[in-house]
Amino acid sequence: MNISFARIKKKLQGLACGVTCFSVIICLLLSLPAKAETDPTLAEIGEHKITLKDLENKILRIQEGIEEGYFELDKEALLLEMVSIEVFAKEALVLGLEKDKKVKARINSGFMNDIPATKNLQKEDKEVKEVKARMKVFRSYILATEYFQKEVNDKITIDDREILQYFKENRSKYTDPEKIKARQIYLSVITENKIDEVKNKADRLLERLKDGEDFIALAKEFTEDPFYKDRGGDLGYFARGRLVPELEEPVFQLSEGEISPVLKTGGGFHIFKLEDRIERRLLEYDEARERVIKTVKTEKVDKLYKALVDKLFKKYEVKIYTDRIPASLALTIGQN
Repeated sequence: MNISFARIKKKLQGLACGVTCFSVIICLLLSLPAKAETDPTLAEIGEHKITLKDLENKILRIQEGIEEGYFELDKEALLLEMVSIEVFAKEALVLGLEKDKKVKARINSGFMNDIPATKNLQKEDKEVKEVKARMKVFRSYILATEYFQKEVNDKITIDDREILQYFKENRSKYTDPEKIKARQIYLSVITENKIDEVKNKADRLLERLKDGEDFIALAKEFTEDPFYKDRGGDLGYFARGRLVPELEEPVFQLSEGEISPVLKTGGGFHIFKLEDRIERRLLEYDEARERVIKTVKTEKVDKLYKALVDKLFKKYEVKIYTDRIPASLALTIGQN
């Protein structure tokens, strides 16, 4: 089983540290156990089973936009997340975390909306069963994040000696990247039949620039980017990654004072002038310290988290059957 734990670890860490992400919790709560005889088991945690229907319900809620923060969905990672939450919740019960007043308060706050809805319903009603299922999943989720906080985040310590040593051994990683200061004249193309007309306009502007006309004045008059128009097309200083690929290389290859040819993107035509360049440099310790702390902490959290997962998966005899996940299971998001 070759599955990355990074995504699950990151989510649990964020929530355990008190990050508000109620939509994420709702998504998990709505992954209800609608099991049937034809519903294959995808994972076993002791006697507890996670089925294909559970996974499908989770994916459905993500696709409906209830859960934020998902851009690249991975069926195996989603299944592993569900398994990890169950395992961490079980261990939280072993440690008695459900008796902690703050934990009780977090769990009870999630039940407030569901409890009134069950008052006028019969015990066997489908809605009551669904509410109880949501409560159970919510409780597991809170317990899992509390366990992560106690057994991972709270046990991480970092001292100044470690930070300095890591910085010295990895200094080449900590740099201020090359930056340029540029201006742009942008002409948009709204319809296909306007391409030639806009291109000709851009070519005429380039000729005027080559004849010595002021770039700032022409940008204020002609650029169609409203944010930069009054600034004479001034984009300020920026590093690689800000421009789309078809613009980045040509612009970064310009010399100071040089004007680019007319460049085309899907949105229209662009002319750039490079005004200044700041070369890449190594950061001093004081400048890099916060980044080093973050890196060292992440490495320690990863190591401790993976060790816990290995131990608990063995303890609770976890079995994951990723080969049972249908290849046809849809994982599109934002494409209805």
